[in-house]
Amino acid sequence: MLTSGCQLGEDDEMVQPTRTVTASPSPDTMLGPPRVPVGRGAVSSADVVWAQGTALHVGRRNVDLSPVGPEALLVVPGGVFVVNSGELWFTDLSRLRGTGLTRVTALGVTADATRILVTAEMSGAAATYAYDVASGRVVSSEGLTPVTAEERLRGPDRSGVGVPKGFVLAGWAGPTTFYGTAGDGGRPSAVVSCDVATRACTTLGGIEGDEPVVFGNGVE
Repeated sequence: MLTSGCQLGEDDEMVQPTRTVTASPSPDTMLGPPRVPVGRGAVSSADVVWAQGTALHVGRRNVDLSPVGPEALLVVPGGVFVVNSGELWFTDLSRLRGTGLTRVTALGVTADATRILVTAEMSGAAATYAYDVASGRVVSSEGLTPVTAEERLRGPDRSGVGVPKGFVLAGWAGPTTFYGTAGDGGRPSAVVSCDVATRACTTLGGIEGDEPVVFGNGVE
């Protein structure tokens, strides 16, 4: 089950896909696609990645994923997996490609970032598929567990870092960098990255409008 994606963009921007073709899974099969797209884009697990609306931000870079509006993200070396309306996509920041997986209910990555785990509703039942991040090929999911929400928030002592007003921790990118939102009056206005080594924080981008900010944490 394959989905056609976007054409190559220029200047780190994407053009809107002109056609999307999705084949429905057979009602009597529990098989997922044998391979998902992967890439070698300038993305790593040390990058702070978030989305708002159709805009995907990687640090201070951004690309437009129109018409796909990410509802969940998962950052892997070389790209970002995106869930929209239950469908799983992949982008290397140059193009957006469908994976053939729909009705996705959970998406995670192993602690060593070498495998992604995708749970999808197939034939009325949930099935979990594991894929190698480097090759995109399906592998056994036996014994593999994704990083949990609690583990994503766990890191070294950050008490000495002067975070901005209203800071809310969203996760860690690498061993010394943590990130989240900052704002006033309970309303986030910016995405912020902080370093425990330098004890400094940097604003990566502003938050505009009422659309929620989605960070690259996967979906559980």
